[in-house]
Amino acid sequence: MNENERLMVYELDDSGEKKKVEVSEEELQIFLISHPEQVFVIIREDLRRIFIWKGPKSPIRSRFVSSRTTIVLQEELRMECGLRPCKIISVDVGDEPLEFLSAFNFPHTGIALKKIMRMMGEVKKLTLTRRYLPEIFNADLLENSKTDGLPTFKPLTLGYFKSCGILIRFHDTKVKFFKD
Repeated sequence: MNENERLMVYELDDSGEKKKVEVSEEELQIFLISHPEQVFVIIREDLRRIFIWKGPKSPIRSRFVSSRTTIVLQEELRMECGLRPCKIISVDVGDEPLEFLSAFNFPHTGIALKKIMRMMGEVKKLTLTRRYLPEIFNADLLENSKTDGLPTFKPLTLGYFKSCGILIRFHDTKVKFFKD
């Protein structure tokens, strides 16, 4: 295993085929959010962890074969480049383990998504006053708007919610959440 290769990412398809993807650790969150229909195997040998990231719109078959394919991939990498045995952790969008979020310094958007879903209940629309956003959501998900100074979500947070089927619209002092 290459010393400089701290992160390896493989895309999986529903037949179990895998393809190595070149993506930096800094670009990983944007990359994952922009591919909600995919399943990726993310290897961090320095942590001795392999994460199976399952996009919210990924096919059921891809999710099903991902565990078996990941075990085979780990064995191949152990033989080819001396990958040490790693713990395999499944990552479902919206229910990401803290270990995964911490490994890549991702904000806790899954927790925020759960809060929104719980607040929405069975309805398809929720309206909140923007000034209360910091009381509901972690500061790492928010920023102040340059136009009116009110709290708004960071672009990555908006992308994450959209990939999970939640649309967000800002109207003056209100923010509206819609189930897609």
